[in-house]
Amino acid sequence: MPHSAEPNPSKPMTRKGATALLGLLLSGAALGQADCSLLTIENVYYAAFDLNAFEVDVMNSGAFGFNSPAFELLDEDGASLAQETTYWFGVSQGSQRHNLEMIDGAMLPASPFTGTLVLHYVTMDGNETCSLPLKQVELCPPPPCVGLQPYVWDHGNSGEITMEWTISDADNMVVGEGVLFIDTAGFAFAIDSSCLPPGEYVLTLAGDVPDEAQLEYGLRRDYLVQNSIAVVFTPGAVNELPFSFFGPCADNTNGLVEQPGPELQLVVRDGVLQVMGPNDAPLGRMIILDLAGKVIARAQAGGSRTRVDLRFANAGIYVVWLEEYGMQQRFYLAE
Repeated sequence: MPHSAEPNPSKPMTRKGATALLGLLLSGAALGQADCSLLTIENVYYAAFDLNAFEVDVMNSGAFGFNSPAFELLDEDGASLAQETTYWFGVSQGSQRHNLEMIDGAMLPASPFTGTLVLHYVTMDGNETCSLPLKQVELCPPPPCVGLQPYVWDHGNSGEITMEWTISDADNMVVGEGVLFIDTAGFAFAIDSSCLPPGEYVLTLAGDVPDEAQLEYGLRRDYLVQNSIAVVFTPGAVNELPFSFFGPCADNTNGLVEQPGPELQLVVRDGVLQVMGPNDAPLGRMIILDLAGKVIARAQAGGSRTRVDLRFANAGIYVVWLEEYGMQQRFYLAE
């Protein structure tokens, strides 16, 4: 006889029991059997803002969910490297992102990584696991950049607030900028977007804010991940938040090794970008992106020089990405 998910009316349900039942219902585990073969690991990355954690993107293509999921990362010898504290009610149909913290004494592995990802979950019959092998998996996200979201959150109903943000790299060059606006009619939360390669950065936030304001600001990858950074905003001061973005990938020790390529020379005249590489090295495919990571132009150069017409684009800072060489370089487009 199949197990029933309904509570026994003769006994009062405890809060723990109610939470477990809700998790079963939301995940679908109470209605059928979750199937490990329908679980796909899309990505396993070093965590964006935490040097001792991992992000796991998982896709469940089945109709039934995995209740109270907790992932565990094992190395090639079966030793535990990182574990997840249960956050989601279940791995339901679709994609989810999970955060795994390194266990005490474990060493951060190099990329590419070979090991096993184990999913621990709960059924009406008890605890179950799925073992998902990982072979030569890149732990660094692919170039040229990864999206992230600066945000500000007003916890004190401070009224209308406008704040300017910038992100500067290790050379103090601005690589991202924008405006965060909170109005009194909407939710007291403002968010913007940018796109950065792995590295060391500083988020700077400034604005005319009342002294009594209770603001939190920070960065997150997106709404799917718990791994983010946040601090309290200090009114009357320029607020700076240093952060490491996919830190283990920044020096290419664990990440993708850049191929040697030409040293770029960029010249912008009347809205036309001229790209030049020395020694007659073919430039190949190029992508032009804005600081939010949006592609605004593509080009293919069989020689060492080419021109890209950008007269349609707004003034600002842009990035040239050479796919063949894994190279990128910023430039400024004037009015």
